[in-house]
Amino acid sequence: MRPRTQPLGFDNEDVSQQPSTSAAGQKRNRVPSSSDEEEMINGNTQRPEMSQRVDPNEANAAAAQLIMAQASNKGFSREADLRKILAEKRGHFDLKGVGENLQKVLGLKLHHDEANQRYYLRTKFSIPDDMRPDRDVKMAANNPNRNAFDNVEMNNFKEGILISGLMFIFMVKRHMHEGIEKDKGICAALLKNFLCEISDVREDVFKSLFGPGRLAEFVNQGWIVCTVTRDANGDEEAFYDWGKRAEAVIDKKELLHSFCEIYGTQITDWPRHAEKAGVEKNNAPARM
Repeated sequence: MRPRTQPLGFDNEDVSQQPSTSAAGQKRNRVPSSSDEEEMINGNTQRPEMSQRVDPNEANAAAAQLIMAQASNKGFSREADLRKILAEKRGHFDLKGVGENLQKVLGLKLHHDEANQRYYLRTKFSIPDDMRPDRDVKMAANNPNRNAFDNVEMNNFKEGILISGLMFIFMVKRHMHEGIEKDKGICAALLKNFLCEISDVREDVFKSLFGPGRLAEFVNQGWIVCTVTRDANGDEEAFYDWGKRAEAVIDKKELLHSFCEIYGTQITDWPRHAEKAGVEKNNAPARM
């Protein structure tokens, strides 16, 4: 693939970095599999040398590894499993330290569900459970051929596509002429090209999620607004913007900060976007 000097669809002259999507990068970021999880839970009891007290940092690493393995397989990590493995290692882990490491290294937030004694991993923009794209949950309930792992994978895929699309719409729309504020959003071709570039989103997948049409999942659920216009020749064109649900749930400040981290820019490079996101000029952090 030919290297770019700026992200697709954004024309700020200071942009110079792109998120890695190479196969090598994916291998480096591989999430532990269910076999990793089983080895961690069951394998340690067979090794007597692990019965000695371990360093707190090692215990924290073991806890983080188990949480990621179980979250990858089940969507959550059980508190009982964490207690079991750490008791066997006779180590004490600092939950706050585990959460900080996951946030710093992987950009994941650790959420504790006290009522169900579970831990969940969330990205910065993860949508609350009761507001996430949920059509595939209902489909799985009626389709025995789809297992829980497929369901989690589909949810993660949809959430990633939704957040990427919302970020792209926000950055492109606010970067255009001021009059676009009263316009309909960005054209379908622009959004589709971007999503195909980063996630290889096929035409049928794009239509099922974005439309055009009120039955498209993200449109139907209120995340996206799709407006179809017709020119003098009778040709139709679809435009996309944030829906009311996205406006209520998604934090534009977090979105803008992460965009700058991904593409190596500063908040001050995007004054119009920062204003729309509610970032005060004096509080805009400089790039490290």
